[in-house]
Amino acid sequence: MLKKENKQTVFRTLGSSRMACWLVVAVLFYSNLEYRFWRLEGRVIAGDVVSYYQYLPAVFVHHDITMEFAHRDADRYKDHFWSTPKETGKYVGRMTLGMSVMYAPFFLAAHGLAAPLGYETDGFSPPYKFALIVSCLFYVFLGLWFLRKVLLNWFSDRATALTILILGLATNLYFYAVIEPPMSHAYSFSLIACLIWLVTRWYAVPSVRKAILIGLVAGMILMVRPVNLVFLPLIFLWEAGSWSALRERIQMLRKKWLHLLVIAGVAFLVIIPQMLYWRLTTGHFIYYSYEDERFFFDNPHLIRGIFGYRSGWLVYTPVMIFSILGVFLTFKQHRRLYIPMLGVWLVFLYVTFSWWCWWYGGGFGLRTMIDSYALLAFPLTAFTVWVAQKRKMFRALYLILIGAFISLNVFQTYQYYTGAIHWDSMTREAYWDSFLRKDPSVTFKSLLKHPDHALAKKGITGFTKYGKGQSHSSGTSDTTGMAAFIKHAELTIRNDSAWYELVLTKSIKRNKPVEEILHEEALWIWNKKKEKAVTE
Repeated sequence: MLKKENKQTVFRTLGSSRMACWLVVAVLFYSNLEYRFWRLEGRVIAGDVVSYYQYLPAVFVHHDITMEFAHRDADRYKDHFWSTPKETGKYVGRMTLGMSVMYAPFFLAAHGLAAPLGYETDGFSPPYKFALIVSCLFYVFLGLWFLRKVLLNWFSDRATALTILILGLATNLYFYAVIEPPMSHAYSFSLIACLIWLVTRWYAVPSVRKAILIGLVAGMILMVRPVNLVFLPLIFLWEAGSWSALRERIQMLRKKWLHLLVIAGVAFLVIIPQMLYWRLTTGHFIYYSYEDERFFFDNPHLIRGIFGYRSGWLVYTPVMIFSILGVFLTFKQHRRLYIPMLGVWLVFLYVTFSWWCWWYGGGFGLRTMIDSYALLAFPLTAFTVWVAQKRKMFRALYLILIGAFISLNVFQTYQYYTGAIHWDSMTREAYWDSFLRKDPSVTFKSLLKHPDHALAKKGITGFTKYGKGQSHSSGTSDTTGMAAFIKHAELTIRNDSAWYELVLTKSIKRNKPVEEILHEEALWIWNKKKEKAVTE
């Protein structure tokens, strides 16, 4: 039996923040076991994940990264391989190769185990899906672990532990580790957390080995989401938040110019496979695969993106208001840290919300904000430290609020699953109609507004009314007539084999229930009928 002193030593060794990392991943793993999405058709490898993942089965199963095989048998592969033809006669995928690189070790493990376990080795059977889920949990743990190491340089273990719990359970990082785990955002969070840790270590004791690791991580950040280039200035600016500190930094970097070359050279080596792939498929080393999609830097949607009900960051992740408050409350105490951190984060916000699709398609809350959580962890922890210095009642209230935000986040994640939170068409009325409801109400769909993508690509915000009638004052007879029309239209679509096949395809691509797509198609017919009646 351990003596009291030994027990205390063991507890200090474990540390609250270490336990928090393990607890978060345990909860995420348990939540995945509850949903069991790897067993369902149209889950896990769906939506954008198809474009991220397709390179692995193309190479290791079909031995053709150009994906020409998929176009030779389009009906068979249309749901698993998405690429567009180019003038070279080849086909190019929309997403970069970075996520496939991140998935690769887990894919290869599943590829080796699939046949012995009695599954198809096609790259899409349950073992491959389960492996992708495990990959997400692994990278989330890695990100939290290295973020913890950096935070402990500035804050107490208990404050750091609370930050780990908040990020893992009270933000939409939870959603993207449970409902849509192979999406890129949890992986980007991990990479940026690792970058910050490596940069901190490099400045403490510079070495070529650390410079190589920084280059590797920087290259992967670009390969996973090229727009996250905005985080790379942290390599040069971290903790240089005053003029004197900046001058010292410039002098230090001049002396370590060889290390900077190593970082740049290694990062370039990491992105060479992407450049070769583009050269093979498009004839160009640098290629913009998003075609008619662009940024509108003269019209960033900051207010809508942060406070809006469609996918607003603080609406669906309200706990992060503590991080915002932490920036203002502790600015003077940690200026060398906060000025570079805040500067990079503001640039990230500006670029993020200048994208034409500023709500970033389907998802829970503003999913791209997850990429910045490693930065926001610092003011979040600082706010916790500030609260810890207040009266006991204030501290208790803070913990109660965090518990409430964790509960709300887990519940709203479930609401998204049941359809009580729509993936891209939420409004103020729809949000409060569904608030604390497990399932959507009968009036929920009438409160939605579907974004007009054609207008958005021109930099114009527009909506299409979505649901039971064009207005809430349309009257009982109009609503009743619409309901009958919708029911008849849904039956018509079901009986039309070609149309119903299109509905099934949309259901898989959008990762939405067939019934919801069916209802959307029927609503489209109804709206067209109403528009025709108005013009006539």
